[in-house]
Amino acid sequence: YPAGKGKIYVWNVLPARVWLSGELAREYRELVRGALRACEIDWQYRNDLTLHRGPYIISAVMDESVSGEPRVFRGIFADMLENDFAIVTEKAVAPGDSTILFDFEEIAGEPVRVIGTSARVISLECGEKGFSMELRAADRIRVYVRVRLPGRVSALSVEEGQGRDITGTWEWDERTDTLLLTYQSRGRSVAVSGEFAQPATDIRFKR
Repeated sequence: YPAGKGKIYVWNVLPARVWLSGELAREYRELVRGALRACEIDWQYRNDLTLHRGPYIISAVMDESVSGEPRVFRGIFADMLENDFAIVTEKAVAPGDSTILFDFEEIAGEPVRVIGTSARVISLECGEKGFSMELRAADRIRVYVRVRLPGRVSALSVEEGQGRDITGTWEWDERTDTLLLTYQSRGRSVAVSGEFAQPATDIRFKR
């Protein structure tokens, strides 16, 4: 039956019968394949289930499926299942494994973005000369925050509570324009401020 720009196919079979019968399961697959073909969509059997949601790629590769090949992604991604949201250009997902990737190609026009964090970002402000963040995390955990910024960071300070400096490390990734900050949390609010090596043009960001 036509429905808007698409079609609806109706098969009057009790779903439980399909799952209990190999013959009906095959018939169901062929019905779906035929419906897709009528819409000029080619259905190919694969061993992975991959979803794209905004900049996120969520993928799981099944074992004991149509093949034992890994699903390979190429591009510039942050691996969201790594503690430090590591930047990777290739990710191979083996059968039985899964992944969540942040695809930087999807945010090409965004100068400021929190990519991944193990702390709550209470505020993030960005101006021409630098940026500031307020973070808070659970006690006694190692915090990792990766954030895209409009300029390369040349200096950074991390303070806890009443202006007391705490030990933190940071690094800049040129490929993604992201800052990775890590520090040991003591369950208190942390103020982060940074300076840009060069002024960022026409940037005013606050959240």
